[in-house]
Amino acid sequence: MAGESMLSFEIMLGEARRGVNAKTAELEAARRELARRREAVEALRRSAARVTQQQEPLDRAVQQLQEEVVKEACAFEALSARHRHLDDTVAGLESTAAAAAR
Repeated sequence: MAGESMLSFEIMLGEARRGVNAKTAELEAARRELARRREAVEALRRSAARVTQQQEPLDRAVQQLQEEVVKEACAFEALSARHRHLDDTVAGLESTAAAAAR
């Protein structure tokens, strides 16, 4: 009976070891996957930092272009107002000339 108990204990111990070994292998695989994912996240962070660094000069350039467009629009509006004034002046002179010719 003691021999059977010992054999039964050794079988249970062997099963427990296999279970522990299987879980250890799963944990190791999970650890490797976690390390891989951490590296991927770090690579994404580095990439995002590069993009941000590259984006800043582009943002400044866009801001400068927007300011130039506003200046050009103001200059165009001023020129258009001057053109309208000259059109009005020419129309007035033509009207005066027509009235004087009668």
